Amino acid sequence: MDWGLTVGILCALSWALLDLQRKALTARHPDPLTLAAVVPLLASAGALMYALLRGAPIGPPPPSLYSLMFWIVVLNIVANFLFLHSLTVGELSKVIPLLSLTPVVGAVGGFFLFGEELSLGFWVGATLIAVGTFLLLFRKGSAGHGGLRRPSTVPGFRWVGMALFTVRALVLQRGVPSMFGVVLLWGWIPAIDKQVITGGEYGLEAYLIWSTALIGLPLLVERLIRKPQALGGILRRSPWLLASLAPAAAAALGTQMESLVHLDVGVAEALKRAGVVVTVLAGAIIFHEPQAFRRMPWILLVVAGACLVALSRTV
Repeated sequence: MDWGLTVGILCALSWALLDLQRKALTARHPDPLTLAAVVPLLASAGALMYALLRGAPIGPPPPSLYSLMFWIVVLNIVANFLFLHSLTVGELSKVIPLLSLTPVVGAVGGFFLFGEELSLGFWVGATLIAVGTFLLLFRKGSAGHGGLRRPSTVPGFRWVGMALFTVRALVLQRGVPSMFGVVLLWGWIPAIDKQVITGGEYGLEAYLIWSTALIGLPLLVERLIRKPQALGGILRRSPWLLASLAPAAAAALGTQMESLVHLDVGVAEALKRAGVVVTVLAGAIIFHEPQAFRRMPWILLVVAGACLVALSRTV
C-alpha cells in the first residue's frame, strides 16, 4: 500500500479516537474555553515527547515563518473554541459528520487561489456531501422541542419555503452553527500547514510542538487570570483522560502533517474525515446516542462524497 494512503488511514483512525476523547472531556467539563487551552498544550507535550525520543530538532520557528505562524495560531484558537463549544452543546452523531465538508472547502479554496481544476468527481462528491448533510440535520418534531415544520407546498412558494426551511434547519440545530465555522477554518488551515512543513525551513516535529503550544498558551494565561478554579477542576476530576489525550493528540496531528507531505490537501482531508463512521458508531454506544444508528445512511452518504472529492483530486 502507498505510504501516503497508509498514513491517511492512520490519521483517520487517530482523529476518530481523539474526537471521542474530546467528547468525553466536554461531557465532564462543559467549559469550551478552558478545554481549548488544555487540549493543544497536551498535544504539544505529546509531540515534545515524541521528538525527544527521536532526537529531532525542537527549536522555535525562524523569523521568516512568523507571519504564517501568527495566522495559524489565531485561526486555530478560534476553530478549537468553536469545535469544543459544538461538542459541548450538540449531539456527536450530528455535528461530527459535518467535518466531512472540509475537503470541499479546501478544494474550492485551491480552485480560487491556485487555479486547481474541479472535476466531475468533485461536483458529484460535493453534491453527495450537501445532500447527506441536509438529511442528517433534518428532524421532524414540534417547534417547541427544536423540531422544524414542513415547508410550504403552495405553488409558487415551494422553493422559497424549502430555502427558508434549510436555513432554519442549519441555525436551530444545537452545535451546528459552531461546527460550520470550524469547517470553514479547518478547511483552509491544512493548506497553510503544508506550506510550512514542505518549505524546507522547519521540521515537522518542531512545528507541531510550537504551533500547538502557541495555540494553547494565550488561552491558558486568560484562564489562569479569570477562572483558575476551572483548570484545577479538570486536573482533579479527569487526570487519566487528560494523560491519554497527550499521545492521542500528538498522534492525530503528527499523522495529519505527515499525510500532507505525501498527499494533496483535499485528499488528506477527505481521508481524515472518513473516520467519522468510527467516531459516530463508537459514540453511539459510549455516549448513549441510539439515534446515531438511524442517521448512519446519511453519514455514509457524506463519507462517500468525501471519498469522491479525494479521488477527484491530483495526488
